[in-house]
Amino acid sequence: MGSCEFCNLSSEDEQWLFYTSDFWKVYLADKQDYIGRCIVVSRRHCESLSSLYLQEWDDLKYTIDLLEKVISKALDATMFNWTCLMNNAQKKNETCAHVHFHLRPRYKESIKINDQVYYDEEFAHHYKNDKENKLDSESGEVLFKILKHCMTKMN
Repeated sequence: MGSCEFCNLSSEDEQWLFYTSDFWKVYLADKQDYIGRCIVVSRRHCESLSSLYLQEWDDLKYTIDLLEKVISKALDATMFNWTCLMNNAQKKNETCAHVHFHLRPRYKESIKINDQVYYDEEFAHHYKNDKENKLDSESGEVLFKILKHCMTKMN
């Protein structure tokens, strides 16, 4: 689709792809406000959840199970917040909707990435939309390598 953000990802965005299934792609989000935050994107341009095929739902279940296992193992996540809001597509006239999910791992205990310690200050509470990116670019690359390696071993 011509104006679809997810159908037209840049090569810069595509470098953060760390898993592809038959129907879904998983990217490490550029904004790491919650460490390990990922975006799960439908490979087919699809504008609503009700338009997904049964095979896509089945593959999404497999992808969710795998992703939660990988992040639990790699980062010791305690739980996960999943959202599929797609509000931004309505805010921008030049963008059309594309089914995708945001995964925010949550941590009861601190985690360490690239020798830096991070805390989930809102653990067991709703995530905040206005949080700042917690990782510098070098730590983001380390996190990506950790997740990609663990995904390769577990898949």
